[in-house]
Amino acid sequence: MKAAVIGILGCAMLLLAIAAFAPASLLDRRSAAATGGKVRLVDATGTVWNGRGALANAAGTWRAPIAWTVAWSALATGTLAVAFEPAAGMTLPRGTLDAASNGISLHDVTIEL
Repeated sequence: MKAAVIGILGCAMLLLAIAAFAPASLLDRRSAAATGGKVRLVDATGTVWNGRGALANAAGTWRAPIAWTVAWSALATGTLAVAFEPAAGMTLPRGTLDAASNGISLHDVTIEL
């Protein structure tokens, strides 16, 4: 019984570690799927929760550097709160995106393409 509990706790901790350190590059597949391949996340670094990269179209004709941080505390309430921050040396983009089961809201978002 004790070995089973330790095994279950070990597996749970492993899953949490994988989720906490998931690479930001995983978001490219999601953004491509959500936009029909029209918008990609390129040069992604960091984690899914705190990362940097550039949004670009599939043809590579435009590109917008972006950095983000996900608020862990909002996840507990069922809301995905993403704060967009300017990349190093940039002033844009900035703002907040809140996604919940009842919709998506943008707050103070400024993006320049």
